[in-house]
Amino acid sequence: MPLEEMYVEPYGLIERDGQTASNVEPILDLVERLLGEPRVHAVVVKADFGSGKSLTARTLAMRMAQRFLTEARAA
Repeated sequence: MPLEEMYVEPYGLIERDGQTASNVEPILDLVERLLGEPRVHAVVVKADFGSGKSLTARTLAMRMAQRFLTEARAA
């Protein structure tokens, strides 16, 4: 089954310095936003077994690859 058909995006929130944010967001938007910050080079996703961490990583990689290819064609 294609990734797009089986992926159900989980929601997440940010925890920094022991403080947890109160706003829950779709995890892909959250990770992409964090990776766009100038001093962030890595994001740790922590969740229970079977909650979709690996599928989220695959989907994020697919999105980033598609964006790269689109930009490379435009250049």
